[in-house]
Amino acid sequence: MSKQRLVIRHRWALGDTVLLTALIRDIHLAYPGKYDIKVDTHFRNVWENNPYVTSFEDAARPRPVKYDLSWGDAMTSASHAVVGGKKVKRHILAWYHHDFAKKSGIEVPVTTPKPDLHLSQDEKRRRLEGRYWVIVAGGKLDLTTKHWHNHRCQEVVDKLAAKGIHCVQTGAVNKNHVHPPLRNVTNLVGKTENARDLWNIILHADGVICGVTAGMHIAAAFDKPCVVYGGGREDPWFEAYVDDYRAFGNAAKSVAVPHKFLHTIGQLNCCQDSGCWKRRTVALDAADRTKKVSTLCRQPVRPENSHPVPECMDLITSDHVVNAVMEYYDDQMIPPIRATPAILKSSIASTSVPTAPEPPPKAGRRAAVKTVVLAPQSDGEWVADGDVKASWVYWPEESPEASKPEPVVELDLVRKPSVESRVQNAHQTVHPPELSSDNPKKRIKRKLSVMDNPLIGGKMTVFLLCYGPHTNLAKRSCESILDTIPPERLDLRVGVNEACKPTVDYLRSIPATKLYLNTENKYKYPLMREMFWDEKCPITTNYLTWFDDDTWSVTPRWIDDLCETIIANHHYNYRMFGTLMSHDLAIYKNTQLSASWFKRAQWYKGRNLRVRGQKAEAPNGSVIDFAVGWCWALEVAAMRAANIPDVRLRHNGGDITIGEQMHQAGYLIQQWNRGKSLIACPSKADGGRRGFSERFQWDPKA
Repeated sequence: MSKQRLVIRHRWALGDTVLLTALIRDIHLAYPGKYDIKVDTHFRNVWENNPYVTSFEDAARPRPVKYDLSWGDAMTSASHAVVGGKKVKRHILAWYHHDFAKKSGIEVPVTTPKPDLHLSQDEKRRRLEGRYWVIVAGGKLDLTTKHWHNHRCQEVVDKLAAKGIHCVQTGAVNKNHVHPPLRNVTNLVGKTENARDLWNIILHADGVICGVTAGMHIAAAFDKPCVVYGGGREDPWFEAYVDDYRAFGNAAKSVAVPHKFLHTIGQLNCCQDSGCWKRRTVALDAADRTKKVSTLCRQPVRPENSHPVPECMDLITSDHVVNAVMEYYDDQMIPPIRATPAILKSSIASTSVPTAPEPPPKAGRRAAVKTVVLAPQSDGEWVADGDVKASWVYWPEESPEASKPEPVVELDLVRKPSVESRVQNAHQTVHPPELSSDNPKKRIKRKLSVMDNPLIGGKMTVFLLCYGPHTNLAKRSCESILDTIPPERLDLRVGVNEACKPTVDYLRSIPATKLYLNTENKYKYPLMREMFWDEKCPITTNYLTWFDDDTWSVTPRWIDDLCETIIANHHYNYRMFGTLMSHDLAIYKNTQLSASWFKRAQWYKGRNLRVRGQKAEAPNGSVIDFAVGWCWALEVAAMRAANIPDVRLRHNGGDITIGEQMHQAGYLIQQWNRGKSLIACPSKADGGRRGFSERFQWDPKA
């Protein structure tokens, strides 16, 4: 009987490919002789010498079944998989098994909780002489939330050197990588471009120090100690090679060498219950301010003369890492640093942790602390919360020889890299600067002749609504408008609810046509109506644009693009422009009751709502198209004809109502600013939609 053929496809980073090796191994162990497996991944040399993979022509008989695997669902489920109808914690390695079972119906348990890497005897020969720890002090630029302070990496190197421990720095030299060089190390950045060379360096190391990256998975594959500065981006059960969470499944063996995963889950509001999964710490390009704004860290720390890091990473100190390294020696998981019976040890928490009385010299070996949760103390220090109180503390014997740390020198490469070494470009040795929200060319001088089109009329009225003590938001939004529209083409009107003095002082300094200042919260739509229908200061332009204060322009061309879109679509009856969405009244149990709220309005003309998935109107229609409320443009004549905004509105649901007002008045809404490519706004989870909130007035539960 011929074997069934499988093609497993996964084209992500090196660490992901390394993790996938465990699934391929476990398929063969669970179903020996049943499958031929071909892999389709990046980093093809990961599979060299692997006895569990084969090659075949996809067109040959029997035709293979192909599966695209990933762990992406973990990001939306707090790293929990649904198994047997129950949510269970799953390690990233086991997530490949879970995804394979979900897509193929073939259950495969994790056997050994580590990747499955195969080096030949020749590849196992040392490339580097001496004892050392590998340190990865950098990473990819698409995931800067994983990066730690470079100066703290240097502190770790220096503190370990004082204890006689040498560090070897590794890292890839790709265009999207940054690895600031450390001093007092053997620098192999660019010299392990063949992943198998990196395996060799880690195979012969005492251990690895890194963030959440390939190094930790390779360390696990070779049963090597590893200290991971994890912070709050990812959950410990999803990444840590430990037995604490049973995240590998009940069939898995115990982890041979538990890792020290330093995390801060539960210590900050942004990672209170689980990892945040944010990608970049601060904006590095325009996309981070637009379509990727929701992936930015909510609490970055910006030290002087250094690169920003997430606050969760800032809470991890160099002593936390050094002490975690030293505990491996204390637990005798690796030989002592020197030929001495004493074992170097520092408290894994801090000097504030009470020390235990001196134990007998031959006390039993203590179990390693597997994961470390950093918890705040009353004195402002952060210490390990958990197993440290019962720890014995060993110090080296006092002797002239022991008090003098061994000199740290660069280690010799006894074997050259298997591929040509690559040298870092200058920009890959430093973290890129944060994208400034300030435009260096204030008040851009531009004619903006597109506004001379008769449909635009040479000028635009822009309304800005500010709220509460958020002066920084008001400034950012105002400046982005004032910097991109010439003053002679701008009529700026600003309303403020719950105005604070700094915001008022700032707004009095800008060239606004009129300010509407309210010490109380008048709510969004009553204030909008006051501004739109101001008889003492009527709107005189053909079009108006609305901004909430947490929106800002990310390119000077936003106004050009808006005017060009208006000109191209005005004659087709489009009178409103914004990010187009829809609201279906069918989500409410009593759709007719909800629809009656709209039908009772003075502006209702008897037009049916639209059918779901279509533009057609029908008696049973329930869909309303609308432009999202934080930024949109509207013809002034259409605003007046549709009586916008509805006098019944307070704060929520106005954009949907305005969408139906436009529909009843016989106008269309055109898609503009798709993907926040011109005007950006954070999601609610990232700080948007502050203050008062209420149910939609047509919601039967309101």
